[in-house]
Amino acid sequence: EPAIRAARISPVEALRARLDLPVVRRGRLGWLALVFLAVGVLALIVWPPAAGTVGADRALAVYGVLLVATLAAPFLLPPLGRILGAPLGVVLRLEERLARGSLARDRSRAALTLGSLIVGLAMIVALGWSAQASRERATAWLADVIPGDEVVTSIRPVAADEGVGKALAAVTGVSTVTPIATFDLAIRGRRIDAAAIVGADYLADGRLTFLEGDRATALRALDDGGAVILPAAAAERLGLQVSDEIRLVLGGGTTLDLRVVGVVERSIPGSGGEAILDGWSDASGPIGVAGADVFAVRFAPGAAPGARAELEATARSLALEANPLSRIQGAVTDALGRVFGLFDALALVAVLVAALGIVNTLAIGVVERVREIGVLRAIGMSRRQASRMVVVEATVLGLVGSVLGAAVGLAVGAILLALTGGLSPAFGLPWAALATAAVLGVGGSIVAAYYPSRLASGVSIVHALQFE
Repeated sequence: EPAIRAARISPVEALRARLDLPVVRRGRLGWLALVFLAVGVLALIVWPPAAGTVGADRALAVYGVLLVATLAAPFLLPPLGRILGAPLGVVLRLEERLARGSLARDRSRAALTLGSLIVGLAMIVALGWSAQASRERATAWLADVIPGDEVVTSIRPVAADEGVGKALAAVTGVSTVTPIATFDLAIRGRRIDAAAIVGADYLADGRLTFLEGDRATALRALDDGGAVILPAAAAERLGLQVSDEIRLVLGGGTTLDLRVVGVVERSIPGSGGEAILDGWSDASGPIGVAGADVFAVRFAPGAAPGARAELEATARSLALEANPLSRIQGAVTDALGRVFGLFDALALVAVLVAALGIVNTLAIGVVERVREIGVLRAIGMSRRQASRMVVVEATVLGLVGSVLGAAVGLAVGAILLALTGGLSPAFGLPWAALATAAVLGVGGSIVAAYYPSRLASGVSIVHALQFE
């Protein structure tokens, strides 16, 4: 855009007058929208699979929010600058008014700088909210689908006649032991994670949140055989609902028909997604599952502290590993924290880029105002006041960027959460991410103002009045 604009300037116009700033501003904003569109189209060309996925819908929705926020920045900068800069005007009235006047002089340039700051801070807030919600969802997920306080795992399938379940149930303080087997099934040519459970144990324990089907009827039908319960994600992916039939292709060309008796919000985690739930009569019979690889152990009320040590000792003697459910939840949240930490690092890079843009904007603003600063110095402005003027300008820019970045970040986070399982009031606002964005936005802008402020304070009155 600057290259095309420069090519259109005639020598006479260049010697006679400056460019018309409103025209330049409209040109910049128009080209900014065009660049956004071009990058979005290029992304879909470079990565064709994204065009047909749900993830593309989320990306385009987020992309649209960021585009609108960036284009709206030049119109929001003056009123927000006046409001957020008012506290600074109480102490530094002269510097605050001059700083706001400078920002309003070339809104398009300030808005482009502000746009990059908004994007960086918005992603910090959005990713912080997504990480917080993901940890809460993971914790609630495990608590909703594992019918026990302790999870005992085996590296091999444990057959029912080995007596492992009875040995664990014999531990003092243990109330129930629920065997769970995880395995794979082929449905309509797709590999699907599956898990065998005891419906009666889940019925008594109260786990699993049913979205479709009667809870008691579905879990009893699971134990009777010929039935299956689907997680909502699998039901949507396969296009199935309650009362539909599923035909499984087993070894040797045999088939097994199962009726969908319920759809649950969440199911047991598998290796590639959530598992469909089958009863042990089908799993150990036609499907041919050798045994359980997980035992969910429930302690009697108040017996957990004393019984846990004995249970873990018994599990070790049987070559099993016992872990409290809370420990597994902690491991999951730690893993999610490491994943989102990488995204946070990328968002911090965006904030760094925005800080460099602030340095550039403020420095160019000082150069363009050399004569103005010289006049102000000639009528009594001190070097310190000139320096503070630039710092206040950066502070106002950082305050506006932080407010808009937080608002846009919450909008982006709401889109991500709504499209990945619903926005629940239980998640709460990401106060830590909002505080981090505010500190980075304002603090980074003030630090970025160091060089331009030194530049302003070093302006010589004599040289400034001679400057063209």
